[in-house]
Amino acid sequence: MRHKNHTRKFGRDHKHRKAMMRNLITSLVTHDRITTTLAKAKELRPLAEKIIRKAKEQGYQGNVFLKQTLFTKKSIERAKTELAPRFQDLAAGFTRVKYLGRRTNDKAKFGYIEFIKNPIEQYEKNEIKQEIEKNGIQSFWAWEKKILKQEKGYFKQQITQLKQKIDLEVESVLQTSAGNNQSEMESFNAQIRADVEKKYAQKRKFLEVSLERVIKEQAMHRTQENHKTYQKLTEGYAFPIDEFRIKQFQSL
Repeated sequence: MRHKNHTRKFGRDHKHRKAMMRNLITSLVTHDRITTTLAKAKELRPLAEKIIRKAKEQGYQGNVFLKQTLFTKKSIERAKTELAPRFQDLAAGFTRVKYLGRRTNDKAKFGYIEFIKNPIEQYEKNEIKQEIEKNGIQSFWAWEKKILKQEKGYFKQQITQLKQKIDLEVESVLQTSAGNNQSEMESFNAQIRADVEKKYAQKRKFLEVSLERVIKEQAMHRTQENHKTYQKLTEGYAFPIDEFRIKQFQSL
């Protein structure tokens, strides 16, 4: 039977859980956005919606509920004077929950919950717009596509140059040994090439692995772009070719 499964327990008893939710909703009303685990954000959402509905009523019962739920006078006043007028034309859907990934320490899913039409959201939109105008790129997709194409061309060019360098070095070794018996040179030709390729094996492996990584990222980019679910990753991400990467390659 599904008794007592209508809400999340979070490993806490009733009093502890109630105090935790009151703390979260007080912070949300005060700051418009808070970052927490995804489960807590989803559990907090119905309470946040109810807070706005009660604040819009401007009645005795609504004031009692706000005082019983919110801890600070500042949050109570803000719910009445700022949040209620902001959502006067909306009947529901005052909050938004966004998934941000997994935390590095315990790998728990986390995200943020926020009230819509908040100043933070408007600031971020303006910042993105200014960045697009400054860099001259229409969207993040166009920027990453350009970077991946740049990396792919760079590594292909380096692999071609390395092959040409190996061929030239093999020819120079053969020319310096031209005075020896021709039959002996033909027998050692394969060995000379193997020695030269072994000399540049580490550098060639680095270039081939890097090219393979870029090709995989391009395939992932196309797949995610088609499904419209791509998010900027913090690890394994395609960055522009910078001086550090070039120095790392030249040191091999």
